[in-house]
Amino acid sequence: MPMAYYMASIGLFGMLRLPMMWQRSQDEQKAMPLVIYGASGAVGSAAVQLAVNANFHPLVCVAGSGASAIQPLLNSSKGDVVLDYREGAEKLVENMKAALGEQELHYAFDCVSEHGSSANICRVLRKGGHISLVLPSGVKDVPPGFDVNTTMAGNLWAGFKNKSDTHGAMGLAGGKEFGYCYSRLLGHWFSEDKLRVHSPEIIEGGLLGIEKALKNLREGKNHGVKYVVRVRDTPGLE
Repeated sequence: MPMAYYMASIGLFGMLRLPMMWQRSQDEQKAMPLVIYGASGAVGSAAVQLAVNANFHPLVCVAGSGASAIQPLLNSSKGDVVLDYREGAEKLVENMKAALGEQELHYAFDCVSEHGSSANICRVLRKGGHISLVLPSGVKDVPPGFDVNTTMAGNLWAGFKNKSDTHGAMGLAGGKEFGYCYSRLLGHWFSEDKLRVHSPEIIEGGLLGIEKALKNLREGKNHGVKYVVRVRDTPGLE
């Protein structure tokens, strides 16, 4: 839970520099379109909930079979939608444009960053718009003319270096203070039941069930749940 929410916080408020509600005027509160690609994953789901609490709407969320876990988090009256990427790139781009209507898209958080996800987003994102990815390898899919960077937990440390990095700053000025402020805010929102985590699913057999869990993850069978392995359930343990 902490890593997913820290990643989402860094992506939205650190790398994309999205303003919190207290940093925006009343007019700006009315519309702050945001695309979150991979919204049903751990980081994507966290980003959706942070965006809702920060009053970003409309939220254009892209998901697959885990869409049902995201739908209850959204506010359709404010234009929030969840779109299925499995309908194909052309249909997805068409649906994203339809969801935005006349509003321009300036910000996008790509929590997948592979299989053409960033390329799809950039067909909707305004030129000069901002996009942050969770995988550096996805930067190659972003055409020229956009502000692109990568969200990583290491962004909080100014000394964090990636020798192969060519996609933008890896360190945030004041990263320690950023981490302090947002960890406190996350704790506050959790205490008020404004955030939740993926539903847990107990893996049968304790440690003997790890192989099955890993295979399910590799084969994409895990949707909207977190696997929990209870060591005490392992047969033969005393």
